[in-house]
This record gives sequence, structure tokens and C-alpha cells, in this order.
Amino acid sequence: MIRNILLASAATFAMVGGAAAADMPAYPAEAAAVVEAPVENTWSGMYVGIHGGWNWNETGEDGFFGETESDGFVIGGQAGYNWQMNNIVFGLEFDGSYVDNSDDVADPDGDGVALGFGIEQNYLVSARGRLGFAFDRFLVYGTGGAAFTGLDFEFADGGEDDANYFGWVAGGGVEFALTQNVTLGVEYLHYEFGDETIGDDDLGLGDIDLTNDVVRGRLNVKFDSLFGN
Repeated sequence: MIRNILLASAATFAMVGGAAAADMPAYPAEAAAVVEAPVENTWSGMYVGIHGGWNWNETGEDGFFGETESDGFVIGGQAGYNWQMNNIVFGLEFDGSYVDNSDDVADPDGDGVALGFGIEQNYLVSARGRLGFAFDRFLVYGTGGAAFTGLDFEFADGGEDDANYFGWVAGGGVEFALTQNVTLGVEYLHYEFGDETIGDDDLGLGDIDLTNDVVRGRLNVKFDSLFGN
């Protein structure tokens, strides 16, 4: 008798427990936490920016006045496009700069006779290729290409002359990506220009060559990242 009662009770509890379990809401297993991998920086894309720094120029002529030197600030802008393949970054860049260079030569041959002149340089323009190696957000690169500039001359007798120069430029730099679309860098460039004949009716200065050295900081904005590409 007691045995039958116990068996009946056990069966009842089993039925009740099964029913209760069937009525409980089903909860899915907790989803595994999704950890997003950090977005790797890319240097590919179009960019525009500004630059500023300091430059030094030197002009030279055999015999009459030798060499002149001047220096001043440089400020301007650049635009370009980069392509990245693995860690290799290559691209094209165009830039234009205002330079504040001028020199006055009062007595060029040192004989006490004021046959002087003034030299002024106001701009530098270049079209360059770039080739570099990227360490994620860091880019180290070399650059080189064609360069253009001009010199204005004003003579003591009131005459004037000017010359446009074509030459080459080479250098290198390093950039750091502050974000996917903003980069900050520093760059050194050396410019070499060929000889140009300078003079007026009363005073001929001969063939004058020109070099420039520029150290400048750069700030660029990369457009593809701004538009989510």
C-alpha cells in the first residue's frame, strides 16, 4: 500500500515538473561577444593639404659677383594621389609654394663702385613622384621630379630683368596618420636649376644658376576616407 502511494506520488511530481518545464519560456544561449578587429590604416586615395617651413637659396655666377645667399619662410599647398600595395606606397604629388627670398648686392666685384642689383625669388612649383614604405600609420618615403621657379632682378641704374627656371627636385619625408583621413608630416626637398642669362643694356650679369633647400611641415586631408571608401 505504502509502496503504491510512493510510486503514485513520484509519477505525479514527474508529470507536474515536465509540464512546468514545457511552460517556461525558451531563452537562447547567450551570444558570444563579437570583437571587432581594428581597422588597418590605408594610405590609398586622393589628398590635399597645406605646408609651411623655411627655405634657403643660393645663386652663382662665374667672375662678376660670385655667389649670393638668402633665406626666408615658405608656405603653400599640395595635392596628390597614393596607391598602396601591401606595405609599398607610391603616388604623384603637385605643389606650389610662396617663398620669401631676396638679396641686395651693393658692390658685386668689391671695387667700391656701386653697380649693385637686387635679386628676388617668390615661388617654387613642382610635380613629383613618391615611393615609400608604410608601417601601418607611419609612412617613410622618397620623392623626386620636375621643378619650376623664377628670379626677378632690379639693377642700380633702374633696369630690370627676370628669368624663369626649370630644373629637378629630390628629397624625402615621414608622415603619420592621425586618423584615417588626416595625416601630419615633415619633409626635406633639394632643388637644382640650370643656368639662365641675366642682364640689361648696361649691365650683364652672365649665366646664373640657382639652388634651393626647403624643410617644411605638412598637413593633409585624404578624401576617400571622408566618404567612407
